[in-house]
Amino acid sequence: MCALAIKSTTKDTDLVLLTKGDVEVFRDALLAAGFMEVEVVNEEYAGLDAFAMFEEKAGGDIRKPVIPRMRVDLFLRRVCHRLRLSKGMISRSREYLKFGNLENHTCSKEDIFLFKALAGRPRDIEDMSRLAGVGFNWSVVEVELESQKKNLDSEDIDSVKRSLEVLNADYGVLAPPAFTAKLSKIL
Repeated sequence: MCALAIKSTTKDTDLVLLTKGDVEVFRDALLAAGFMEVEVVNEEYAGLDAFAMFEEKAGGDIRKPVIPRMRVDLFLRRVCHRLRLSKGMISRSREYLKFGNLENHTCSKEDIFLFKALAGRPRDIEDMSRLAGVGFNWSVVEVELESQKKNLDSEDIDSVKRSLEVLNADYGVLAPPAFTAKLSKIL
């Protein structure tokens, strides 16, 4: 969301990679850059189905102030167990950074919204409220959900519905009635 200028800071960076080879190369680069692989330590992260999670190593100088460490979560083609990085998501993504052979693309607002709706954590719903602002296209979310229905089950759709209910109750963001009606018919 920082790449889309929707947020100024972030708790972590999530990267969805296309091949296991890409994950391994990126993992090696993170380790060489001073990151360490961490175990999933709480339920909040366990539900995301990350392939690997990394944090910057803490400095050893106790005289320096504690600075929150950067976290990088790597996913292999899917997030939240079932939602896959689809051809549609890839086509909607935009190049953000390029370093030699490394290209970093950012997903569309609508696709990030869908990832966050499935995760459904309070921080994600706050982010959904920012994403659903100006220029948000609910039909993109609807079409993507429809295209992914073979990967989703009723629990996933219920997660999206719950996230939308909290989004409305806590942030006053209401999905269009046509969208919520079609959401019920997807499965």
